[in-house]
Amino acid sequence: MSENLKTIRELADELGVSKTAINKKVSDSERKQWFSKNGNRFLVNENGQKAIRIMFSSGIDNHKSKTENTYQQPESKTENFENANLKHSDINYLNDIIKYQNAQIEDLKETKSQHFKQLNQLQNLLDQ
Repeated sequence: MSENLKTIRELADELGVSKTAINKKVSDSERKQWFSKNGNRFLVNENGQKAIRIMFSSGIDNHKSKTENTYQQPESKTENFENANLKHSDINYLNDIIKYQNAQIEDLKETKSQHFKQLNQLQNLLDQ
């Protein structure tokens, strides 16, 4: 199974952010899922790359939406069509965010379950 792996540096350069910014945004559980170590370099798998892009694209889109609010109404059918495509891309972007957040929710549920099991084990040990 061949994956398109990138180093954190390559991904950071592509997104125009620092390696530190990526490391701060990615949680430990996400790091376990998306990162692998090759020598002294961490490689990010395709799922991780996509999720990290989504994490950092929100700031770009916020700036984009501010400039779009000042944009005047389209005057031709061609501009209406381009505006419709823009809305379609916004929908795709929002769907990607929803998928990412659902994955985070599932991860948090699993973490909560593990913590609950550990708590029960510790309580049993204390009772003994």
